[in-house]
Formats: sequence, C-alpha cells, structure tokens
Amino acid sequence: LYSFCTLLEGAMTDVQEARSVGSDIGLLGRLLPEGSMQAGVFNIASATLGAGALTLPYAFKQSGLGLGMFWLALGMLATVFSIKLLIEVLEIVRHSPAWTGPRNLDSYEDLTLHLFGRKTEYFVEGQIIVFCYGTAIAYVVAVGDILDPVRKLSFMPSFLSDHYGRQLVMIIFWAFLMLPLSFLKSVNSLRFSSMLGVCSILILVAASIYHCSINRFTDWDECGSQSGSDCDTNISWIEFDLQMVLTVPLIMLAYTCQVNVFAIYNELKDPTPKKMMQISWLGMAGLCFVVYGLMGTFGYLDFLGDTKGNVLKNLDPSTNAFIGVAFVAIALTVVVAFPLVVFPCRDSIFNIVMAHKSISERQEFLEDAMANTDKYEVASASSSHVYMPGPGAAGGAPRVYLKPSNSMHYGVSFSISFSALIFALLIPEIQVVFSFLGGVCSSYLCFFLPAAFIKKLKKLEDEYYADPTVPQEPEEDSGYELWTEPGISNDIFTRVGVELLYYGGIVAGIGSTVVTAISL
Repeated sequence: LYSFCTLLEGAMTDVQEARSVGSDIGLLGRLLPEGSMQAGVFNIASATLGAGALTLPYAFKQSGLGLGMFWLALGMLATVFSIKLLIEVLEIVRHSPAWTGPRNLDSYEDLTLHLFGRKTEYFVEGQIIVFCYGTAIAYVVAVGDILDPVRKLSFMPSFLSDHYGRQLVMIIFWAFLMLPLSFLKSVNSLRFSSMLGVCSILILVAASIYHCSINRFTDWDECGSQSGSDCDTNISWIEFDLQMVLTVPLIMLAYTCQVNVFAIYNELKDPTPKKMMQISWLGMAGLCFVVYGLMGTFGYLDFLGDTKGNVLKNLDPSTNAFIGVAFVAIALTVVVAFPLVVFPCRDSIFNIVMAHKSISERQEFLEDAMANTDKYEVASASSSHVYMPGPGAAGGAPRVYLKPSNSMHYGVSFSISFSALIFALLIPEIQVVFSFLGGVCSSYLCFFLPAAFIKKLKKLEDEYYADPTVPQEPEEDSGYELWTEPGISNDIFTRVGVELLYYGGIVAGIGSTVVTAISL
C-alpha cells in the first residue's frame, strides 16, 4: 500500500511539474490570469458552488418556491456581508495601531487564537474537522445515490438491486477509488479539480432545466405517470411549518466559502477591500445566486411534492444522455473532492496533537522548521487553502508540526476515510448530513465568527482611542483609516448588520440543528 501511494503521489507530482511549465500559456491561464479580477471571481465561485446544490430543490420543496428564493437571496446577502467583515478584520490586523498582535494573521485559527484564546481556537479547529469530516460522509452518500441507477440495470446481478446491494456498491467504489486517494500526503494543484467541480454543477443545472422543460412543460411523461406520487401536486409558493426551517441550514451550507476568503484576497494583485467587494458581488450575486436559483427552481418544478433530498435520486441517467453526462460529471467530482476534505481534517488533527501550543513556542517552531524541513510537516494555514483553486493557493502563515510517521499518516487517513464510510452506510440521506453541517458548522464559522471578530476588534479600537494620550489620527503612511472615517464600517447599517449576523448565526444554527434532529 505504501509503495502504491508513493508511486501515485510521484505520478501526480510529475503531472503537476509538466503543467506548471505551460501554465502561463494555457487556455485557463489566459482566461484567468493569476491575481486578476476574473480569477478572483472564479475562485470565490468555485469555493462556493458544490454538492450543496444537490439538496436545493428539496430545500425549495420544504419552504415553497417563493420563500425558498427569499432564503436563497438572504443567504447571498449575508455571505457578501460576512466577506466584507472578514476583509475589514484583515485590514485592521495589518494596519491598525490599536492592534498589538502579529500583523500576518490571515487564518481562522490564528485570528481566533489571538482574539479569543486557546480554548476557542481548539473549538474552531474542531468545527473545521467536523465540517470536513461531515462533507466526506456526504460524498460517500452521494456515491450511493449516483450508483443506484447503475446497480438496478437489467444486466446487473440481482443481489445488487436490494438495500444491501447499495451498501456493497458503495464499499467497492470507496475501496478502489476514494480510499487510495485519501492516503496521498498532498495535492500540488487544485485548479483542475475546482474547474471540474464548477463544470459538473453547471452541467447538472443545465440537465435539470432540460429535463424539467420536457418532463413538466412538454411531455408530462415520467413525472405524471408515477403511481401514487406527489409529483402532480400544485406548486407551493410559501410553506410556514417546522419543515420550512430545514431550508435554512441547507442554504447556509451551500454558501459556505468564508474560510477561503483570506487566501483569495491574498492572491489578488494589489488587493484592496473595494476590489474584493466587487469580486464578492460578482461571484455571489452574479454567479452563485443565479446557478443555485436555477437549480432549486427547476429541480423543484420538475418533481414538486416528489422531490427527493438529493435531486439525483429523482433522475434516471439511463433515459437521457444529457442526464447521464451530468451523473458522470458529479461522480468524477466526488472522487476528486473526497481527498480534498480528508487532507484538512487530517492536518487539523495533527496540528492539535503534534504542534507546539504557546504562541512563542509556535514561532520558534516555525523558524526551526524553515531550517530543518526534513523534521517537520508544513500544512496549509487553514483548511480553506485546501479548497482554493487558484495557482499558488497558500496565503497566510503555515501551520507546522512534527512530521508524523508513515504508520501514523496512513492510520489517521484510514480512520477518517473508513469511519466516513460507516456513517454513510448508516445515514443514507445526504440532506440529513448537510442539514447538520449547515446548522452546526456553517452558522458558526461563516456568519457568527466574522461578526465576533469585528466586534472584538472594534472594542479594542474603542479602548485604544479612548486614551487621551493616543493620537486621534493615524500616521499618514500607516495605510489605515479610522473606523470613524466615512465608509469604514461605522454606519448604522453595518452596525445593525453585525448584530444580526452575530445573533442570527447563533439562533439559525441552534434552531435548525434541533429541528433536523427532531425530523429524523
């Protein structure tokens, strides 16, 4: 196994080196120049668009078409606002005279450590582990949904058509494709996988629009002919009941991208908050909201009351080549994405167990690691960088810990991957996994925490400038503007927005998690 993984990792490294030679002249390099606005828009869109789109038709079914679109728009606005807060946090840490800590903090973990202390940092690290681990479970569940139509084909063995056949197919697929990839120690380039992910979602949306146009508006063949189905129920526009709450965590999860913001910002040429906000609006409102809105609307209109938790379970790839292409694209994306959630989960575990704990020890540790690279493992500064698609996806101070032995590396990797398989076999509905992840992790990491960062820093600034001996104007070359200056987050709308994001994240997270647990 060790030899196989070493060969596979070496082959991927060779491919990456070959790609890097022509990266500047490739089509993708010309369309998305490194550090450009269009590359930033693609990066933030690819960090957002993902498997969460599979559950949006179900979310629209639970809340109704009109209310579902409202939640989707509200989630988009909250995401853009949270990105604005994160960039302001970054600028304050880098330039504000009120900030006396390190100036190079640009990961969730480091910011939490210096603002709220060690225990809160461990909590955030745990949230990232849970999020990545839960996503790994969801990917294995998605494999079962994707392969369901295949195992039920007439020429397949009869024992594969029952419940245990689904489990057997999932185990085989996991063992031969997903497990070996999870053993790799690194992936040198993620641009291909990110492009594949975005393309697969776009293909699925196009296939859903096509299928709905034929099925709902033209032939009324499969949907209307389902015996005992709710597929022919009237369109629901607004649903006010307990099940409506299940829409909230699914949409929060679909918009999860905030942990990537620092890396995306750092990769821009001449990054400014204004430029980042333009990228956020174009990526969120111009791309993600449109793609998600089309997916939710046409996926729901296609099957109405019969819409499943994963829209793939409503579609049959054997009846239409376009649907078949969408299934293949999603399958490839899941295989490629699975190790990308195992890596940060594994790195976070090693970081908690094997890294030095105090800030001073960590700095000495980092300096020693730069001189003795053979002794240490250098991981990305946060799990966000594992999802970053752009070239040179780093940004931020790396996390450094003692290099684990091969047995520990493979043992932890296998434990994460195997336990994800077990949970996937026990929880066969992807929307259940995503609802818990949205309620437990996305609400805290993506909405509550950015507001908490800004509230804490605002308090530090207020205390700093309350001292009469402190100059009330920053130095000319500091590059920093006071919060009291126009346009720097002291307007009433921003102050109210911070409070809404702060308390709304808590209420949405706790409430949706409780409702998800009750609905099981």
